[in-house]
Amino acid sequence: MLDRLEPFHPEFSVENHAIMYPFQQNETVPTWALGVIVVIIPVILIVGVGYGIKRSIHDVHNGILGLLVSVLLSTIFTQVMKALC
Repeated sequence: MLDRLEPFHPEFSVENHAIMYPFQQNETVPTWALGVIVVIIPVILIVGVGYGIKRSIHDVHNGILGLLVSVLLSTIFTQVMKALC
């Protein structure tokens, strides 16, 4: 049934202000800030909750392993999608 539906065809204009600006080489978030936001702050929170509230080394270990797996998988998935597109 979905194959029979007509897809949305947006209007394209060369004078569209959203697409007429050149590609920017500078990044919005610097690489060092990305590492702090994605890895350092969550590790501090995981260690703080694991040692401060739950007092369990196993929760801290599992939390840090889960964080690292999620960061690595999202990085790999992003790079594969960039290569495919």
